[in-house]
Amino acid sequence: MGKKQVSPERYVQTSELRSIEKLHAIAASIPEDQHRGAVSLLRDLLETFGPARKEYRELFFEEAPEEMISDWLSNPQAVRTYRTLHDLQLLPTENLVAFVQNGHHNPLSLLEETIEAIRGGAFDRTNELHVELEYSRAVFPRTFGRRKWFGSLREFSQLPMEDEISFSLDETEKDFARKHGQEAVATYRFIAEKIQNSSRTSLVIGNRRHGANYVVNPIRPYLEDIGCTVVTERIPSTWAYRRGTFSLTQQTVKKIKETEPDIFVVDGTKRFKIDEGVTTARFPAAMSGYIDEIATAYDYNLVFQSMAVPGNEEVVVGGGTWSPEHVGSHRPTLYIVCPTNESQGFFDNYNKVPRFENCFTQHGFAHKRFRWGDDVIVPAVQDVMKAEIAKHL
Repeated sequence: MGKKQVSPERYVQTSELRSIEKLHAIAASIPEDQHRGAVSLLRDLLETFGPARKEYRELFFEEAPEEMISDWLSNPQAVRTYRTLHDLQLLPTENLVAFVQNGHHNPLSLLEETIEAIRGGAFDRTNELHVELEYSRAVFPRTFGRRKWFGSLREFSQLPMEDEISFSLDETEKDFARKHGQEAVATYRFIAEKIQNSSRTSLVIGNRRHGANYVVNPIRPYLEDIGCTVVTERIPSTWAYRRGTFSLTQQTVKKIKETEPDIFVVDGTKRFKIDEGVTTARFPAAMSGYIDEIATAYDYNLVFQSMAVPGNEEVVVGGGTWSPEHVGSHRPTLYIVCPTNESQGFFDNYNKVPRFENCFTQHGFAHKRFRWGDDVIVPAVQDVMKAEIAKHL
């Protein structure tokens, strides 16, 4: 009596192929009269994929449709297909499988040539074979690199070319832009309250970049409607170490000398508290330049307004400690305003933050770094801010 033939289902259950869920149902559905041939083909599958990296084996069978796997277990001619794909660590996507099965004498060499051509700069996004080769590389790099793509092939095929990439805010960035808008509203209300109780003209200075871009300019029309003159100046945070290098523009100095307005200098910072839990407000180091250029030079009263830590009698400006100064009610006031709170100064120096985008280049798929300038970032943030501001003013 001959040895009983092992069923395909039993073979799958007891071999290293047992982790491939699809194979269990497929093996169980094979008619009994085809068991011998199916087990033989299963052995070949095991010999081919058994030594392969587990991650690749699982990805390969996850990508393969059940009808494709069924064909491999009933058609000995299909062996070349999965062996070729395995040898190049490719996934069994539709056009790759069709290419291998198309009767080419040596599909492996032709695919290697195509891969080399893509690496050399001949990638064609309209060529479905090119796209699927790059999809395999992105999902499972042939070397021991990390996986770079987790979406579907359909999503992958719709990636833009690198020259089609444009800047846009994601939902997290939009949320922080709305918080910047709310802080701009709080700044407007603070200024409006102060000028209502003053007989002097008012000058609002947005310090470039943060104070101008992400606070003052988006509320400029509202400030001008209540009689404020709005200007942009630039004194950097390095002012304290480079005195005399930066100063106010002649137009602003002329206005201060001639009209002695109350002045509101606005700027933000990521470090708007000394430490978490410490109730000492911190102002940008650039503000020390405005204090020296205005309060000290023109004998101004000095008031600090932090939206995050209001009412401090002592604050930190850059690395130095300051207190409000009152030189007399007959003198104008310099308000040093830091609106940063919930926004956490998110967009401060954001032009230095690289963004990574998935795209195609002439060399195929790339997870490419882009760096955008203020000319692109600022309008996008301000559009969201202005919509938020309009809800409150």
